Amino acid sequence: MIFQSHGKIKIFGIFLLILFIVWFMLNFFESARNPDMKLGVSFDPEYAGSLSMDPAEVFRLLADDWQFRYFRLSLPWDKVESVRGTFDFTEMDYFLSEAQKRGARVMLAIGNKTPRWPECHHPGWVADLPPAEFRSALLNYLRAAVDHYKDNPTVEMWQVEN
Repeated sequence: MIFQSHGKIKIFGIFLLILFIVWFMLNFFESARNPDMKLGVSFDPEYAGSLSMDPAEVFRLLADDWQFRYFRLSLPWDKVESVRGTFDFTEMDYFLSEAQKRGARVMLAIGNKTPRWPECHHPGWVADLPPAEFRSALLNYLRAAVDHYKDNPTVEMWQVEN
């Protein structure tokens, strides 16, 4: 019984020591601080809508009330090209315009995989495509997205997945 309590005390002591070391490093070593760090947020209009929230209002809250100036926005393939060869950038155009009005910067995520579950956002029409045709369709979507946003000054970075 005594050995069990000493073991617990020893583990607790090690835990406290680790916490103290981390606290000490964060507070007393200049290299551990980064005053130039900028925080951003991932924003997904579809997810906001699934929570019965108005996506435009949520974006406004993040940008105006919470003062985020860096956003990661996703351009899921199934939303942009739900009909093969027909691209609709209306929703993303709106959010990029709102970001631009506020001087915000955007990382635009495009590709086979984009943030949020499920990872892959394929349009329904690709389900029965042979692999080579699927790849060609994917590259067509990527080309259309890049061509549409390549000169947009709000898009600071691209996140391209698979």
